[in-house]
Amino acid sequence: EEARGLRQKADDESKALHARLLDQAYQQNASLYGTRELDCLCESITDGDHQSPPFQDEGVKFIFVGNVSSGYLHFNGSKRVAAEYFASIRPSRKPRRGDVLYSAVGATLGIPAVVDSDDQFCFQRHVALLRPDPRNLLAKYLWYMLRSGIVTAAAWARTTGSAQPTIPLRSIRVLEIPAPPVQEQATIVAELDNLQARLNEMNQRQQQTIAELDALLPSILDRAFKGEL
Repeated sequence: EEARGLRQKADDESKALHARLLDQAYQQNASLYGTRELDCLCESITDGDHQSPPFQDEGVKFIFVGNVSSGYLHFNGSKRVAAEYFASIRPSRKPRRGDVLYSAVGATLGIPAVVDSDDQFCFQRHVALLRPDPRNLLAKYLWYMLRSGIVTAAAWARTTGSAQPTIPLRSIRVLEIPAPPVQEQATIVAELDNLQARLNEMNQRQQQTIAELDALLPSILDRAFKGEL
């Protein structure tokens, strides 16, 4: 139990440190370049079909909020829809590599995930799709800024509903992020990627230490009960 508590504490501390770093990046770049609304930086901001399509055993993947709520896109638990249904969807609602999906409903509201797959898929209305204008915005930079505590708090402040909080598309469109030139965004992304890698390495070392402690505890307790300590 104690080892699990230590593991959770280490994970929470790592996430808190990462959030502070993203907030610092947001504030520093906002002071240098100002902020702009997402609607001005994206080609389109839309969501999935508001009418749930019929599912079938084969066809095009159909994902849900849970497929992006970790911050990374995955297809575990996805359903399948007919190719004819997929063909009927407007192009702006068909995700493509370099888009950013955004959870818009529920406890995991405000979590972005970059589309890093060339697979065809579509999604439910509880997911928003942001398509960055490549002249103004890099997908990975947008992903980092949306994960900052500043933008997350702004998103939650614009939610509607109490039983199931929701951020409408109109509110997503007016969220603001710092807007440096694309070349500078690439530099910022590289720096944040490096920090993320270092945090991951630190967290892995902590988890390994805790796992080793967890493995030792049974033998220590056994010896203690036998009066061998």
